[in-house]
Amino acid sequence: MSGSGDVSPLPPCNACPLSEVGTCRALRDILMDRRRSGPGAVPKSYHQARAKRIVLSARETAHDVYVLCAGWASQFVRLADGRRQIVGLLAPGDVFADSAVFGIVIGHAIQALTDVAYTRLDARALRQRVSEEPELLAVFARACLKEKQEREALVVDLGRRSAEERIAHLVLRIIARLASLSVIRDERYPWPLRQQDVADATGLTPVHVSRTLAELRKAGIIDIARSTLTVIDREKLESIGRLR
Repeated sequence: MSGSGDVSPLPPCNACPLSEVGTCRALRDILMDRRRSGPGAVPKSYHQARAKRIVLSARETAHDVYVLCAGWASQFVRLADGRRQIVGLLAPGDVFADSAVFGIVIGHAIQALTDVAYTRLDARALRQRVSEEPELLAVFARACLKEKQEREALVVDLGRRSAEERIAHLVLRIIARLASLSVIRDERYPWPLRQQDVADATGLTPVHVSRTLAELRKAGIIDIARSTLTVIDREKLESIGRLR
């Protein structure tokens, strides 16, 4: 079973830079409303979890919608023999288990890749708000569409891309997410993934990942060291990864 994480006092969302970004901005009024009852109120709680902790188990009935406030997490499927396929990455500001708004059980699990903090919004109360506010329905429809697009990209990666192309594509996706959070410093980015995570996200073995990263480093394209990604040749990286 998953752990709900340690419960903490609700953070001041109005002081958080994510309140002006993406889904957090769209949910700003709900996130900043501290009421637990009354017309339109959506009960919420704030949690923290350590790296590697399971936040939500696969096929577990989610009674809440989650907003990731800090850290990185993965959406993954565990095979019967223990192997793991990461099917999505979650960055600060992302919403997950959003299908709970529609009463749908998710088929994948959520695991913290780093230490994380997240807000849980009561799905039943949120469902009522969505039924009354078309703009909120659009927010969750966009989140579902984004997840669908990520799955399509994964199918292409696993079915048609070489190891070098898969890793370059993954790097470009993470860079794009970090750019939206304004954490770029001279093509240096915080890197949240371990080598095993990269392997599970690309369908490769850790040995193959290590060899491919070494080749990209030797070619003067990227370097990953001490949890930091350095992009040395952006043009070559984009040529290999070819985001579509």
